[in-house]
Amino acid sequence: MRRAGVPTPRYYLAYSANEVSKLLKNEFNFYGVVKESRLGYDWKGQHFIKSQSDFEKTRDYLVKVRYAFVVEEYVDFDHEALIILVRDQKKNFACYPPTYNCNEKGILVV
Repeated sequence: MRRAGVPTPRYYLAYSANEVSKLLKNEFNFYGVVKESRLGYDWKGQHFIKSQSDFEKTRDYLVKVRYAFVVEEYVDFDHEALIILVRDQKKNFACYPPTYNCNEKGILVV
C-alpha cells in the first residue's frame, strides 16, 4: 500500500514484550497501538498505549503472548473503508464493493 502511495501509519514487528517496549519508547514516545498478530482486530488483541504507565499495566499480559506483535502509530479516525479481494485455487480474483465502518476511540461501532 505504501509503495502505491497510500498513506499508512508507521508500524514495526516485535517478537517480545521487551521489543514492544523499546519500539513504543523510541518510535512513538509511548503513544501507539500494539496488535497481536493473531486475532488482533476489532478491539480483540489490541492494546491502546498512551503513556509508559499504560504499557506497564499491559506488560504482564504481553509477556505471556507467544506470537508476534505489530506496534503501530496511533491514528485518530472516525471511519474506515474496507475493500475485500479474494482469490480461489484457480487464481480467479473477485473484488467486493467498498464498505465503511464507523469507529469511536478506535473501536468499531457500526
